[in-house]
Amino acid sequence: GGMVLAAVKRFDRAFDTLQLAFTMPCHALHEIIVEVYKKYVLVSLIAHGEVVPLPKYTSAMLQRMLKGCTGPYNDVANAFASHKVEDVRLALAKHQQALMADGNYGLASQAAASMYGRSILRLTQTFVTLSLDGIAQEVGLEDGDAAKRRILDMMSRGEISASIDQEKGMVSFEAARMGAAEVVSRLTTQMRVCNDLNERMRQVDEAVSTSSVYLDKVAIQERQSRWGEPADWAATGATTDEMSDVAEKPPGSAAFT
Repeated sequence: GGMVLAAVKRFDRAFDTLQLAFTMPCHALHEIIVEVYKKYVLVSLIAHGEVVPLPKYTSAMLQRMLKGCTGPYNDVANAFASHKVEDVRLALAKHQQALMADGNYGLASQAAASMYGRSILRLTQTFVTLSLDGIAQEVGLEDGDAAKRRILDMMSRGEISASIDQEKGMVSFEAARMGAAEVVSRLTTQMRVCNDLNERMRQVDEAVSTSSVYLDKVAIQERQSRWGEPADWAATGATTDEMSDVAEKPPGSAAFT
């Protein structure tokens, strides 16, 4: 599931899906977990720009052994931490054979490409305007044309908003700030989604809490917690009416004390 989501570029969801693999109880390292972790590292770099630590419920033994047998992926992650494109290129070149043998070189290449976008995003927090050639130099792109293509691609995907002065070759990040009307519109849309989800959860909760099957099970569990198994109810103080209330009711009918 995680790789299907990664194939369609839904890396946030792919990351969450791969992370589920570490929720399974595991007392020994096996090949499936190792392969999942390799992909987890690369997808994490794409989605978050770093390797997000494994969940706290992952056993310490598993975390220690995973890092010990995925050296090439650790090197790539360390190169990412430097925020230098050249370091990442060197790490990929060094471990190209291992990555290709694992079938992960394409994913690693996408992770490397994502560095340019993250570097440009960091520039938006520092500069109001910057030349295309300056952006190319800052993030390690070939030239201003490459920077322009990268920025236009990010704009098309809604990652940034910017204006490009074609004549002067300048990019203005000031326009990246949303107007008040757009902010209100986006907040309204998100609030509507949250309200819809809340209503759906309320309906499901109401359906479950009024289900006769659910109520029967709750009644039986309450009696079992007080008196044990049905065969022992009489010995532990259950009255005839209380025993027949559960024992004689057909499935689907609610039982109450």
